[in-house]
Amino acid sequence: MVRQFILKVLIFFTASFTCPIYAETIEVSEGYIEEDYIEDVWTVNVNVNESLPTGVIASVNGKITHGDRLRIRIPIDEAKYCDYGNSITTFYSIAKNHDPSKLEEKIIPAALNKININVEALYSFKFLSGYSIFINMGWNDLKSIKTFFQNKKEASLELKDSEDLKTQDHFDVTKNTFSLNGLNEALDRARGECLRIVNKKEMKLLNIKSL
Repeated sequence: MVRQFILKVLIFFTASFTCPIYAETIEVSEGYIEEDYIEDVWTVNVNVNESLPTGVIASVNGKITHGDRLRIRIPIDEAKYCDYGNSITTFYSIAKNHDPSKLEEKIIPAALNKININVEALYSFKFLSGYSIFINMGWNDLKSIKTFFQNKKEASLELKDSEDLKTQDHFDVTKNTFSLNGLNEALDRARGECLRIVNKKEMKLLNIKSL
């Protein structure tokens, strides 16, 4: 059940969300939620690309590698999708043997709070003197995410070796931990912002059709 919780694939998402996962966030005048990052507290921001919102993101900094945030991205396609989130994080690495082509779309064994799961290495890109490697932890409904982390103060994610992958070849740091302070409240705010954006888009379409 836990493995299904982490790896559940929601088929109706596959064709809808082909935009960049985390495009550069820019200043816009639409009044999107834009919370300042607070150390070890979950905050919410709208991801914007070319002046258009692409998703609502609840996130928190990493405790071991600060810049590798744990993010839960909520899509803004339709109101019914505002109840789901895609959990993604990054691992910054300066491992000398890292080859992006060998890691891309690779399934990696991992442990989430000591529970065995599988994650996917989406891609990596050059960053500073090393690489930032995006790790996909799967789609889940927000209620299940809250339940999974209920009564816990911290989430830990550790990457492990498989038969055809040695994590030390690609990651010099294989573990990160994250505070769960404010997670539930942040997910509620993110869901509310998602519904607000979707409703606003639908109202615009209705106004255009009525012209």
